[in-house]
Amino acid sequence: MGLAFVPVYIQLLGIESYGLIGFFASLHTLFTLLDLGLSRTLARETARFRGGSQSSESILDLLRSMECVYCVIATIMAGSVMAAAPWIANHWLKADSLPAETVTTALTIMGLVTALKWYSTLYRSALLGLQEQVCLNASSMGFATARGVGTFFVLSLVSASISAFFITHAILTVLETIVLSLMVHHFIPRGTRPPRFCADALLSISKYAAGLTAITFLSLLLTQVDKILLSNLLSLEDFGTYSFATLVAGSLTVGIGSASVAIGPRLTELVATGNAAAVRSAYHRYCQLITIMTVPPAIVLAFFSEHFLLLWTQDPGITAYAAPLVSILAIGTMFNGLMHTPYLLQLAYGWTRFTIAINIVGVLIIVPCIYFLAPEYGAIAAAWSWTALNVGYVAISLPFLHRTLLPNELRSWWLEDVLPPALASLTAVTFVWIASPRPLITSPASSFVALFGAALLAMISAAFATPLFRKLIIEFFYRLNAIKTWPQSS
Repeated sequence: MGLAFVPVYIQLLGIESYGLIGFFASLHTLFTLLDLGLSRTLARETARFRGGSQSSESILDLLRSMECVYCVIATIMAGSVMAAAPWIANHWLKADSLPAETVTTALTIMGLVTALKWYSTLYRSALLGLQEQVCLNASSMGFATARGVGTFFVLSLVSASISAFFITHAILTVLETIVLSLMVHHFIPRGTRPPRFCADALLSISKYAAGLTAITFLSLLLTQVDKILLSNLLSLEDFGTYSFATLVAGSLTVGIGSASVAIGPRLTELVATGNAAAVRSAYHRYCQLITIMTVPPAIVLAFFSEHFLLLWTQDPGITAYAAPLVSILAIGTMFNGLMHTPYLLQLAYGWTRFTIAINIVGVLIIVPCIYFLAPEYGAIAAAWSWTALNVGYVAISLPFLHRTLLPNELRSWWLEDVLPPALASLTAVTFVWIASPRPLITSPASSFVALFGAALLAMISAAFATPLFRKLIIEFFYRLNAIKTWPQSS
């Protein structure tokens, strides 16, 4: 839903107002630092409660204690953004056509929405730990639909203003937070006494939460520092286009996030058993899975970004500026995705120091690059900097990681898990790209055919080049043939 309505928002509000929406997304992500690892820790504790390691009283005390902490931090968060709104509007953001008063009002409402969205992560984490993903997903889909459709009608029929956009989001976020809270308290049985604030409950989880906070802090810096810096270094219009490009390229990671829900716990379980052979086998299977989910669509988007954006936005101006950014960022996202399973393996072994160290180095590299290059070369410099950083991660950190955790497996990672499907996809997409005409707004059918053909050929080529999927395909056709011949043999 977030992706589907982006062209509508840009058309109704303008690209400069969309820059404020991009700033809002970065602000919300940045404020997750104030979570202090508590939400992910709550997910772990509610999972332990489900397994019988916690009583209803203890988990409800922990939940109530976190609610109190979150309420205080959310209030400070909202108040800080509201107080800083005039300064941000006049001195940080560089709006050309939007009045400073309009930007200030939008930022004020933005502070409230950010605090509410941040507060709701507490209940989301509790539902994940309780393994009530179906109910959580139903709520998320329902409110995502309401948010997209509702905002569209408000902008179309009431007021096509950025303030109306954020007011609509504020109302729906309040309702969503209430629903999530009711769901959590429904699934946790009542104890023998009312829940209460308990400082000891918070102290008992502080060490685990602190480790997660360090990793989260550095990860957020790496993923959001480009947007935070560019919101000041670029005009709001250019920043809006860059935010749009990062949203498009970032959509490639949707499947990775879903897969990690299963991959992380499974690797942790196998590592705990001490079965090294099983760990190696599972690691390579998951690497191949992530490669198939990441590499073919990333290559298609990199080659056909102009076709995709013109077909989607129907705006040649935005397409011309955003397409090169999307192509570069898609490649960076691809390399970032390839690091996902190795990262989960590190967490499975409890080896967090390496991740912290490599992320510190990454921050020290990317911040100066963006700060000194973006004023001269624009958003394209930030895109290249981020992509080069992720290429460096794969080239430099992976050998060290494999040598430490999985000796002699780096060669298999390259020659079986990554390179065959990547080269197969690249060959197929290049062939379609050479044969395809240039995208034109008057011929959307040709762009659709080119995109569909490239995506289909890339996925098929990558699947046959990957050992895991090649085996699954052969087994599928073998079983299909057995079903067809069964009546004759009987």
